[in-house]
Amino acid sequence: MKQVAKALKVSAEAFKNFDEEAAINNLAATKCYWQSPGLRITRWDKLMIYTTDGKLNIDNNPVENTIRPVAVGRNNYLFAGRHEAAQRSTTLYSLLGTCKLYDINPFERMKSVLEKIPAHRINKVADLLPHRWAAAQ
Repeated sequence: MKQVAKALKVSAEAFKNFDEEAAINNLAATKCYWQSPGLRITRWDKLMIYTTDGKLNIDNNPVENTIRPVAVGRNNYLFAGRHEAAQRSTTLYSLLGTCKLYDINPFERMKSVLEKIPAHRINKVADLLPHRWAAAQ
């Protein structure tokens, strides 16, 4: 692991040297953050934090992949027809997303929760939350 960290630092330093040279030669005249060497140089310490801890990722692709369906769904809600329909779709989408997050069968959870609600005490409603429901199963 130390060899990987060392290789990352060497590669990063080479990239930083390239950025510094590009900034000196005034090649940084772009608006895009990742294409601007001057901006990277000023934020270099923060950009290199991932090289100090093996648990940190160089990018946030896992998070991006997790929230992508939400962004796509949000775009689809624009065409729900009515505001109420969009709210119902959002509720259902949230339910399915939460079940996926906790690896729960959505049908089984809803069936179980709807069966328990009539006799369930109001001060114990938190027990029906997905993470607690999954633990109780």
